[in-house]
This record gives sequence, structure tokens and C-alpha cells, in this order.
Amino acid sequence: MLMGIKLKYAAAVLAAAVSCSSAAAECDLAAISESTAAEVFRACRAGAEAEAGDTASELNLAYIYAIGKKYQDAAKWFRRAADHGSADAEYLLGTLYLEGKGVTKSLSGAAGWFRKAAEQGSSEAENNLGQAYCEGNGVPQNFSECAKLLRKSAEQGNDAAMFNLAIMYENGRGVPQNYREAVKWHRMAADHGNMLAEFNLANLYANGRGVPVNFYEAKRLYERAAEKGYAPAYFNLGLMHQYGRPGVQASIPEAVKCYRRAADLGYPQAMVNLGSMYENGQGVTRN
Repeated sequence: MLMGIKLKYAAAVLAAAVSCSSAAAECDLAAISESTAAEVFRACRAGAEAEAGDTASELNLAYIYAIGKKYQDAAKWFRRAADHGSADAEYLLGTLYLEGKGVTKSLSGAAGWFRKAAEQGSSEAENNLGQAYCEGNGVPQNFSECAKLLRKSAEQGNDAAMFNLAIMYENGRGVPQNYREAVKWHRMAADHGNMLAEFNLANLYANGRGVPVNFYEAKRLYERAAEKGYAPAYFNLGLMHQYGRPGVQASIPEAVKCYRRAADLGYPQAMVNLGSMYENGQGVTRN
């Protein structure tokens, strides 16, 4: 979940942080590359301004500590910024509680901070709080509340929420089962580059759920997900190439290639299929 921390400064701020005398320089920061004068100035001022109670600087200093994996210090400054009303800090503090980084892990604590941020309109927090209701993590399980929050987040453009809402429509949880709605939200998430949505939308096209069966479109979407390194997409492409589908010509060499990529990514069924092809000398030298 900490990958959700959208760090504003990246390498430039890291370089500035290690070169200045503020509290930020205490972080053990590694990656250093080009920087700009403005970013250096911000990083070097962050510690002093945060100590003075500037909310933006509190948040920036927390980011810097989080980059340096000093999560206790990050939690301290996220809390300071959250106490001053920062929705970003509330959301990120919730992620620390969710993962138990810098604080004692607490699902209810995470949900509490996500709720505060969601009440301020944070789409990330709405998505995470929605997931908490779906899974009963820190709050009573409530699929209707989950769907409500996911929709609010998705309508703000959060592709993770779009994907999660599509899954709700596929499974009929919190909303009536509706494959057309599932296709709609998966497509929106896929248009944002969401790998899981690309894969699930491909499955819907392959199985004719919510859309007419279209193996060509399914293949195209599997390829998009595979390009992002998603092993199940490589595996499904392997099946399509091994056996052929309407609009997709069979190609044993391509099947072998796809199974091998999925197997290299640790996908067990791809290892089984690839092993069978070696055993039978199908597209490869029998071995």
C-alpha cells in the first residue's frame, strides 16, 4: 500500500535532503540524480518550516522520511500534518497503520484515518475504506457501503476503484450482478492502464459476458496486461496460441513463448503446460 504514496520530490529531493542540515538529512537516502534549485530549496527548508507548524512542510518532511524508510519519523510528521487537516496525510497515515510501518498495525486505526481522508474527498481513501468494508478489515463487513465508496472514488477517476467496482458488479456483491456494468468499469480502468482491469476485461470478451464473444479483442487486452508483466495474461495467451480461437490463429511457437514467459514469472500452470510440451516435443525439442 505504501506504493500509493505519490512522492512529490523523488531523486531531486533525496539529493537535496542529504545535502542540507534539516531533520530530513537524517534519512538514509540512496538514489541521487539531477535536481533543480527550487526542489533543493524546498527540501532544505522542509525541516525548519515543519517544526514551525507549516502543514505542507510537515507533509513534505513525512514524505522524505518515508522515502528513507524511517517510518516512525514519517508517521510522526504525517500525524502532525493530519492534525492540521491534510487529507493526504490522513490517507498516508492510514496506509502506515494498515501495514504496521512506524506504528503498531491496526486495521481499525487504518480505517479511521481512511474515513477522515474520505470525508475530505480523497479518492484513494474512499477506495481503501471501501475495500475495508468489503473485507471486514477494521469495520463490520458491509458490501453496500463498500460499493458506495468505490463508486465515489471511481467517479473521481481512481482506476483502482473502477476495477474494484467492476469486480463487485461481476460478483453481485453490494450491487445487482450486471456484466455490462462490469465491462463499463473495467474498460474505464483499462483506459487508465490498469493491468488487472485489462486482464479481467479480456476474460469477459473471451467468455461473452456483458459483451459479444470477441477473441481478437480478448487477445489484444491480454497482450496489454502481459506487457506489464502479468503472468496470468501470458498464460491465457499461451492457451489461445496453443489451441487457436476464432480470429486467433494457432501458433505452437507463440504458445511456447508465452508459457515460458509466464513460467519465468512463477506461474505454476504455465510450468505444467510448458513441461507437457517438452515431454511431447510440441513446438520444442522433446526433452
